[in-house]
Amino acid sequence: MFESYLAAERRTGALRRSGAAAVSAALLLSPVLALAPAASQAAAGSSTTQPRARHADGTILRRGDVNATVARVQRALGIPVDRIFGPLTRRAVADFQSAAGLPRTGKVDGPTWRALFRAARSASPPAPAAAAGPCGGRMTMPVDGTRMSAFGGVRNHAGIDIAAPVGTAVRAAGCGTVMLAGRQSGYGKMVCVDHGAALSTCYAHLSSIAAAEGASVTAGQVIGRVGMTGRTSGPHLHFETRRDGRPQDPAPYLAGSRTMPAVPAR
Repeated sequence: MFESYLAAERRTGALRRSGAAAVSAALLLSPVLALAPAASQAAAGSSTTQPRARHADGTILRRGDVNATVARVQRALGIPVDRIFGPLTRRAVADFQSAAGLPRTGKVDGPTWRALFRAARSASPPAPAAAAGPCGGRMTMPVDGTRMSAFGGVRNHAGIDIAAPVGTAVRAAGCGTVMLAGRQSGYGKMVCVDHGAALSTCYAHLSSIAAAEGASVTAGQVIGRVGMTGRTSGPHLHFETRRDGRPQDPAPYLAGSRTMPAVPAR
């Protein structure tokens, strides 16, 4: 899926560059000068200073832009970096805006920039190991993020999606034994934990896996990191609860109206 998006982005960049070649040097001068501060910030590596608006509608970046500032946004979103604001980048920006409660424009404006780099900074330090949680009782929230979509609906969604920056720690929702840790079609990198009493939880689209099959885990233990593997348009965790292998709505477990079995990790 990403390969087709990247091909489209490269075509967009090639068309834009060929069009720019026909523009006079006087017209080219302004974009080059505008790019210089962004390039120096990218070289510094740590600056998240908001650039000035580059377009008449007040946006910083939009589809068709090709520069180092685009690369900074792509890194913060956790998508492939090619400096081209094409279909993949626009869709990832729009998905982030939806998750952050911002208007879904697919363009990077001031509020989007500030929200994106606040999220990127919050995910940058390594997550400390959580204290071992109790077995049984209320389910532990698997990731610190924003819920994007609910269980069921017109798409018959088998779980819930929680938006979070790439690399955010994903934690076991309860005690149990890792029954699956690997790549699954559509789900990408995935971990499933058997909690006993026919209840299991699954964590999909991970960028990395931090638990091996057969390992015992406790509630709150890091078992992976948020990513974009499998069929997904933006960084998030797809979280499922299953009973006897059939998907159930995780919301009652996370709210505490349904509880985890009091079975210790084996």
